[in-house]
Amino acid sequence: MIKWVFDNSLGNLIVFCLLLIGLRSGMFVFHSGNIEPIIQVGFLSKYTNYVNKFPVLAIVITTLLVLFKGFFINKMVINYNILEKPGYSVFFFYVLLNSAFPSNLMLNNVNIAEVFFLFGIIMIYRFIKNNYAKNILFISAMLFGLSAMCIPEFYWSIILLISSVIIFKPVKVSDVVVILTGMFMPYYLIASLSFLISNELQFLNVWEFWIVVFKEVKFEWGKNGMDLLVIGVTMIYGLFGLARFFGTFYRSNVETRRSKLAMAVISFFVSFIFIYRSNQYEEYFSLFTIPLSMVLPAIFEDKKINIWKEFFLLLWMVSIFISMFKLVR
Repeated sequence: MIKWVFDNSLGNLIVFCLLLIGLRSGMFVFHSGNIEPIIQVGFLSKYTNYVNKFPVLAIVITTLLVLFKGFFINKMVINYNILEKPGYSVFFFYVLLNSAFPSNLMLNNVNIAEVFFLFGIIMIYRFIKNNYAKNILFISAMLFGLSAMCIPEFYWSIILLISSVIIFKPVKVSDVVVILTGMFMPYYLIASLSFLISNELQFLNVWEFWIVVFKEVKFEWGKNGMDLLVIGVTMIYGLFGLARFFGTFYRSNVETRRSKLAMAVISFFVSFIFIYRSNQYEEYFSLFTIPLSMVLPAIFEDKKINIWKEFFLLLWMVSIFISMFKLVR
């Protein structure tokens, strides 16, 4: 089973896609389409809430987004030597974890923000590889600014970008100016267009999209206990994977070490947001699956087949399956 996950054949990718589509369709049918969408905030919330009024359309869009993002992350890991010969394991873990909670079948701002965020990550890697060109840094900051219009916590990407620059080169005032200009550019453009064509959005209420607001979420062990168990076990596996991920850090070449170090900063940033928003874990777990999908394959990448690893992988997948269909209440 483990070797099949690490196979990089086209047929394997097609099988994974079909399994995901079948799994998410089965979840939708099992829950009889009665999946309560998460109340949205952000500049696209009006449209995401409208799409969620048509559950079939919402599940088609979210499934396509998950497939795209899973393939995108898998390709990024290969192109920038973050993992050695991952096959489609990153894609597999990402799409599986993204289906762990039924509410993620509906469209939400996290799904959309992740797209801008992932393109922003690619720009960080290109910034590092292209002799720290400021135009690439500006594009990266602008993409993170767009993601912050969907998830206010991504406004903190200013810290992420400055940290990424500090790690690889001395920071100049011009770097900070470029980052701040890029981050605020989406706000300025959206607010300006809204001012011209809309009476609903103005400069002040567009600014409110960046205000972090906590929603009170009731916790019940009977309802949420299994979900937290799945998240807890997944995080433990993630810690083991992280240890394996950096276990070969100093044996890697300089290019690979730079790629892993950049991903470590990004993963810490994403993990902090998830922990900070843990009371809304169903909504933000999709974001947390980005670093998880990169470190989990490190546990199972050994060439030698270990029965205990097969067993724990199967046990973990069964727990996710139980969470998907809410078999334990």
